[in-house]
Amino acid sequence: MAVLLLMLPWAAAQTTAHSAAADIKTVELAVTADHPRLLMNDKEFSKYRKRVNSSVNRSLTAMHDSYIQWADRIVEEGKVPEFKKDASGKLLKVSRDALGQITACSYAYRFTKDPKYLNHAELVLNQVCDFESWNPRHFLDVAEMALGVAIGYDWLYRKLDEQTREKCEKAIRRCLFDCTGGSQRKRFHLANNWGQVLNSSLLCSAVAFYDTDPEKCAGYIRRAVMDSQELMKNLYAPDGIYPEGVIYWDYGTSFSIMMNAVLEQHYGTDFGLSECTGFRKSAWFQVFSRGNTGIPFNWSDSTTEDRYHPSLWYFAYKCSDGSMVYVENEKILSDKKFRFRERLGVIFLYYASRCRAKDIVPSESLYYSGLGTNPLVMARTGWKRADAYLGVKGGGACNNHSHLDAGSFVFELDGIRWACDPPYPGYAKSENALRTIDGTPWNRKQSSYRWKIRGYNNLQHSTLTINGKDHDCRGVATLEESIDMPDRKGGRFHLTGIFQEEAAYVDRTVCMCDGEWLEVVDEITALEGKDADVYWNMATQAVSEITPEGIVLKAGKGSRMLLRAEGAEVEYCMGQRIPSGVPDCLMPFYEEDKTNYVGFTFTVPAGQDARVRVTLKKL
Repeated sequence: MAVLLLMLPWAAAQTTAHSAAADIKTVELAVTADHPRLLMNDKEFSKYRKRVNSSVNRSLTAMHDSYIQWADRIVEEGKVPEFKKDASGKLLKVSRDALGQITACSYAYRFTKDPKYLNHAELVLNQVCDFESWNPRHFLDVAEMALGVAIGYDWLYRKLDEQTREKCEKAIRRCLFDCTGGSQRKRFHLANNWGQVLNSSLLCSAVAFYDTDPEKCAGYIRRAVMDSQELMKNLYAPDGIYPEGVIYWDYGTSFSIMMNAVLEQHYGTDFGLSECTGFRKSAWFQVFSRGNTGIPFNWSDSTTEDRYHPSLWYFAYKCSDGSMVYVENEKILSDKKFRFRERLGVIFLYYASRCRAKDIVPSESLYYSGLGTNPLVMARTGWKRADAYLGVKGGGACNNHSHLDAGSFVFELDGIRWACDPPYPGYAKSENALRTIDGTPWNRKQSSYRWKIRGYNNLQHSTLTINGKDHDCRGVATLEESIDMPDRKGGRFHLTGIFQEEAAYVDRTVCMCDGEWLEVVDEITALEGKDADVYWNMATQAVSEITPEGIVLKAGKGSRMLLRAEGAEVEYCMGQRIPSGVPDCLMPFYEEDKTNYVGFTFTVPAGQDARVRVTLKKL
């Protein structure tokens, strides 16, 4: 227990600390601290201000300065959120705008004492608390709005007009607390980013508004922790791979961090949430998911945007490992256009202030592999842009935000991503297009139109397609062997599960060799009485040309690579292939696709085997 109190010096001033093994069902959950009580009280904020002003951590200074500049811009523009749902009936963009404005201005006021920030935050609080609802139909809208109101109410409590406080209290009760039961209750159990966001918001709101109804708020705190304990078991285990991909790791994990921090502050423990299997290791999942070009390994519904990952500062502090934020730190310090525009920026700033700059060094580890519903292998030769990088995934389409991309890979060398993961149109475009035929992109059954959206089908990913069929969305590609040797780094995946009716056996080994070239070996056994017509595909942004030796790829300033296959009679090909059954409303997405697809076809006769080895080497 002494360790917890040392890590969180303000905890002693709160309710009696509980051990990490405490049973949330029985412990006392009173909140006795005065406002501000979320994350940093006045004493801790004063210490935090000194750490920022010391300028010892240049990344912290850059983040803080940019966050204050964001608050300045918010005040200067003077725009407040308006109740306006988007074409899909969501209020989420408005809720996120409100959360960002309130937290940035609340922070800026506490740090500078300039009343302009207080006035704008109070203006926004009054505005959103007058909304007819926070759109419980899409409960993420409610959760993000509620968290913004809770932080503004708590951090500015003594300075807000009494009428503003009363309005906040009524709005939280009407728009959040009174809406968490009934049909909405199941959403808090969801083992995905929704469950994390909803439970974090509920808990933080219950802590902030505890005095308004202590008995009910204690119940909400207990419920949020119990629900989170259950869902966290399924999110990060066993090795930290977030089932929904890197973008959703950022989102869901940041809200869990907020929840954990508030629990530790008031009870001296997060009741084991940060100790859930794989949670801390997930920081390495995120670190390795960023390629050396800055582009993430963007499987599932992730983008190619070179993003910041400020949640890593929490893990660096918690694990006493500055190498977790080495790349993040370098990116901040080298980016002349760096902007810190994070809705939950206050939590990231706090943990960045707890990290010592001298501890931020490159990791000696160059390899990551993990099991789970989306097993991965990621490897690199170093942390510089020109170093080689490889990412390979297994798994299947059983997870939220999944694609038919099992067996796909990305590969970088000399600052160029030669093999990439293709972009997808985006949620709004997909929803609007499918709405014209009463379809939805959120159905993950085999017959769903989701798999006909460009970028979601196996024909657009760097994987295999057999007999022109979609992957079996019920199947899973498993990681059978992690390969981490000086001259070979990668993994062997068993893909038979996604080709259950098209092949008897499919195995794929993808390795980065000698840090300079790529090798992909596919072993395929055709079913008895059925040929396996195989299409081997690789997505790339490079310019391509078919030659007698293979396919030549050109990118950058004269860089060239040769893609060559051996082991079967292959026919090289280039260009996009469109899945069968694509409705007319989705065809425009294929027409605007600028990704280049290269590969080859070959046939494995019924009942026979084939071993095809592909290399991608410099010319």
